[in-house]
Amino acid sequence: MKLDDIVLQAAAQKYGVNGNKLTPLKGGLTNFVFQYNHAGKDLVLRILTPDAEIDHSTINANMAWLNFLAQNDASVARPVPSTENKLIEVIDFSSESYFVFSCEKAIGVLSETLPIDQWNDPLFQSLGKTVGKMHKLATSYTPTSNIIKHPEWDQSANIFNPDCLDDAELNLVYQRRAAIIAQLADFQKDAENFGIIHCDLHFANFFVDTQNEIITIFDFDDCAYGWYIMDIATLLLDLCVVYSKSNKESFAANFMHNFLSGYLSEKHLDNLWISRIPVFLKLLECSLYIDVYKYWNPEEKDSWVGKFMPDRRISIEEDKPFINLNFSEFLPI
Repeated sequence: MKLDDIVLQAAAQKYGVNGNKLTPLKGGLTNFVFQYNHAGKDLVLRILTPDAEIDHSTINANMAWLNFLAQNDASVARPVPSTENKLIEVIDFSSESYFVFSCEKAIGVLSETLPIDQWNDPLFQSLGKTVGKMHKLATSYTPTSNIIKHPEWDQSANIFNPDCLDDAELNLVYQRRAAIIAQLADFQKDAENFGIIHCDLHFANFFVDTQNEIITIFDFDDCAYGWYIMDIATLLLDLCVVYSKSNKESFAANFMHNFLSGYLSEKHLDNLWISRIPVFLKLLECSLYIDVYKYWNPEEKDSWVGKFMPDRRISIEEDKPFINLNFSEFLPI
């Protein structure tokens, strides 16, 4: 999809910059992302294209939450207001509305591009500390209005809640997922364990400053109310896919030990929830399989999907653990 230059120039003007000074960055299916410099700072401008699943209330909720995190010193991509001091601008063009917002550019490199030998215990601990602080802040967050309240995780489209295909070949996968959903009905939803989560916390959604051991989280488009452990399960699953290797169990175990060490320095996490990580791993495994099944190309072996999909249905249908870890080893003494 191509962005009309009129929209681009109007969006840039809202943030006091000429559209010709914007440098395109990698975006997504429904947004265009640009880098620009203003007042000596490197900033990022995002333009969301009209989409049936994106509305003003959703974006308001996400930006209000992100702003709350930034104001409380969470390590997130800090929102930048427009020249009219708005966190969200709307550009109306050709009977459609484009949402525009900006944030500071994170220092470092995209985490999924960091070679495996550059990850170390302090970085995993820093990641845990960053996520722990974000979840701790969520326990005290109260939206200023119901208009900007997030949905629960199973009431919006996200990696845990995919659109289900009408495909008989996936029937057993659906059954496995339905059994997990039924299991979740007995899980408590108290403030200490259930609140706003990132709901898309994989290794393409945070930057790593290796020199200063700083993690900066971004892309809060899919935020929803859910169990905090869901974000942890997402990180563990993605780690195992992105850094797929022969000794992934020991690598993943080391990640969990150090991540939880950092996380627990910021927020309490009951042993019960750590022991439930495999449940959420399986839910995510089923959901991701359903989501990517329709466009998986077996010939593309080096992509994320290419690493995730081989033998995945067998693993799900035979109810094999996503990864063979003894999660009781990670329980705090």
